[in-house]
Amino acid sequence: MKILLLFVCLLSFFSCSKKNNEKDNGKYADSIYHNGMILTMDDKNKEVESVAVKDGKIIYVGNFSDIDNLDIKGKNTKLIDLEGNTMLPGFVDPHSHVFVVGIQYMSANLYPSPDGNASSVDEAINILKDYYETNPELYKETGYIVGSGYDDAQLKEKRHPNKFELDKAFPDKPVYLIHQSGHVAVANSKALELLNINSNTENPQGGVIQRISDTQEPNGVLEEMSHFIALGTILNVKQEFSEDMLEKGIDTMISYGYTTTQEARAGEGQVDLMESFSKNKGLDIDVIVFPDVFMAPNAITNASKTYEKGKRYRIGGIKISLDGSPQAKTAWRDTPYVVPPQGQDSNYMGYPAVSREDAIEKIDLAFKNNWQVQAHANGEAAIELFIEAVEKAIKKYGTNDYRPVLIHGQFARKEHIKKMAELNIFPSLYPLHTYYWGDWHSEQTIGEPGVNHISPTGWALEEGMMFTTHHDAPIVPPNAMMTIWATVNRISRDGKDIGSKEQSPSVYDTLKAMTIWSAYQSFEEDSKGSIEVGKLADFVVLSENPLEVDKMDIAEIQVLETIKEGKSIYTKPADA
Repeated sequence: MKILLLFVCLLSFFSCSKKNNEKDNGKYADSIYHNGMILTMDDKNKEVESVAVKDGKIIYVGNFSDIDNLDIKGKNTKLIDLEGNTMLPGFVDPHSHVFVVGIQYMSANLYPSPDGNASSVDEAINILKDYYETNPELYKETGYIVGSGYDDAQLKEKRHPNKFELDKAFPDKPVYLIHQSGHVAVANSKALELLNINSNTENPQGGVIQRISDTQEPNGVLEEMSHFIALGTILNVKQEFSEDMLEKGIDTMISYGYTTTQEARAGEGQVDLMESFSKNKGLDIDVIVFPDVFMAPNAITNASKTYEKGKRYRIGGIKISLDGSPQAKTAWRDTPYVVPPQGQDSNYMGYPAVSREDAIEKIDLAFKNNWQVQAHANGEAAIELFIEAVEKAIKKYGTNDYRPVLIHGQFARKEHIKKMAELNIFPSLYPLHTYYWGDWHSEQTIGEPGVNHISPTGWALEEGMMFTTHHDAPIVPPNAMMTIWATVNRISRDGKDIGSKEQSPSVYDTLKAMTIWSAYQSFEEDSKGSIEVGKLADFVVLSENPLEVDKMDIAEIQVLETIKEGKSIYTKPADA
């Protein structure tokens, strides 16, 4: 009897061991996060103690004390101590240009404070000289000395640099300076010569070559399409170098907590680059690409709302730009600018980037093929054109779930937002302007009281709409916490309140705009944007809880770690 009992016990022991090994191999969590504040962005279950992850997906969200009773922790499960820090869903980027972020970080940094030190034309030129002396990779590859991020609104002279100033510093080297808006640039004489831009060169459609009035000679400033054409020529670089720029852009986004990003205005070359990079090197985060409907029409036919197996990028739909930049005074308004740009009279209202007929035709094409459309529109006239085109398309094709997206919408009026709500146009707004250009808009572009309603997130909430808030990197650095800070505070560089009483959302709604609402904008709300069972284990770990700190201190919160599908892909350096 004793022998039989011993045999039964041994059999039970080995059976249990085998069972445990089987669970370790296929059923137990790979990791469990605990001991921190976990904000889920799920309104039904806002804060939890722990999250369990298996094979890159979330398998449990709840109390840490319940885990032992749930049979999900095995001997190989990693317990990851958050050490009192705060974890959220990874940030989902609703609008940026990740490839161009790489260009920004490889060129001379001409941002003004707080992102750089170019506060005058002379300082910008001195930065360029220091940059050139280091023999940077971008110069070696292109032959141009490229600087990015200068802002006439912040330069002491309150104007663009001109080619003569650049010629004096660099008489024999081509120099190209990209304005912080990304919509304007300045070239010196050598660069203009190489780009074949002279007094006989006609303005391209949707672009302006600024001139010296007496001679029609270019003064060096290139607006909109004239700049985009020139930049495309300058950046006609080898595949390997393009991959280096893309990798730098992606690494930058990851360091700010983004687990999904965008290349929101791609040409054919950028689409091909994404394909080859994904195949040869692999992407650490998801990238949604929106080919420009004019520059990359063939790529758009591959638009999809899901990722191909094994790939972390997809074609999201089409991008169409209807106007330019409000801070560069190229946005298309229906009211004159307070102060017109050089060479323009008091009736100047900016200009469209495309014809009305082309805009309506391309947006119709998107609806016909069930492609999502992102429309860049800042000025009132451009916004009205987008609304008109969407309304026409809906009448023609019905009210399917198209989720057309208005990008920026700086000068949207209240009636525009109401109409957008009726048409289910999703607003991806740009409240960072209230900090970076709030004073400029108050004095130079839209004036008072209109400045108080730029990027009107408050009106969107009044209409029961979701919205997203973006940085449009590299226009400003892709700093997620600064984006949140500006959205909830709406305070300019000079400390001016830019309509916070009417337009500031809560911190919680702003976090949703960075996570679950942004995932919704991109048709990814079922897999991203909140910490829920079945979704991807995409997380960001912050040094403090944005819901608990003073809202004026949100920008000081640090991204400590970025996690993509359960894998840590960024950890803040100890000395950073």
